[in-house]
Amino acid sequence: MAAGLIDRSRYTSAGTKQRRKTNIHMTIMLSLGVIAIVDIVIRRHAADTDVRTPVGVLVLSVVVGVLLFFGGRYGGRLVYRLGVGTAAGAPKAAGASEAG
Repeated sequence: MAAGLIDRSRYTSAGTKQRRKTNIHMTIMLSLGVIAIVDIVIRRHAADTDVRTPVGVLVLSVVVGVLLFFGGRYGGRLVYRLGVGTAAGAPKAAGASEAG
């Protein structure tokens, strides 16, 4: 998380499209972290008493997976489409496409 906050302040300016999208990515990933911790804590306590996975824990796990997918995809778009965190004018890798 610290690296993300440093990159956010270093590579984006306040009021820009990149900063707004970076803030959305940060919100998704922080939510993911909190929900994952809650999921783990509940799962550990449920393991002592339940034979099966409780529905609530299953739902939290699915939410974590969905947030992970969308947060990773959003972060990839920040880098590959908006260039957040990349050197200005850095050459594209061989075979990289613009439409990603």
